[in-house]
Amino acid sequence: MADFYGTSGNNLINRIGSNSNDRLFGLNGNDTLTGGNGNDWLQGASGGAGTTAHIDLDVLLGGGGTDYYVLGTGNTSFYMSSGYATLRQFDIRYDWVVLANGIDYYSSRIQLQTMNISGGSAADTLISLDGNLIGVIEDRNFTTVDRGQLFLNSNQVTQGW
Repeated sequence: MADFYGTSGNNLINRIGSNSNDRLFGLNGNDTLTGGNGNDWLQGASGGAGTTAHIDLDVLLGGGGTDYYVLGTGNTSFYMSSGYATLRQFDIRYDWVVLANGIDYYSSRIQLQTMNISGGSAADTLISLDGNLIGVIEDRNFTTVDRGQLFLNSNQVTQGW
């Protein structure tokens, strides 16, 4: 397993072709993180994202394997005041959207709706937390899927893979 970190600016971290399990961290700025064929942790924002005036517009691309598209860790939810993450190549059979601990993904705090705002002509799934858009699953409509097949809290993920 390898960790790859961006800077506070805009980052492009690309692990295409990698078969290893990687953790990619974009930090602040508009980041594009691309996982490889392993099981990847894709986190575009840092713990402070959404708490200052900057806007994070991140793109998280999975690959083969099980990928974790991170919209929050610990007790911190990312993208709460501005910006959101676009989740590309999301495969519900293997991949997960990771939320901060304590967020009940069955509660009314999480809203799912469809709208085409990214990618091709297919509908996207918009994920909002407390009325704030935090993620867009590109070209996939998961509004009728059991939320337990889509979301995990960060404490449910074993990062020692």
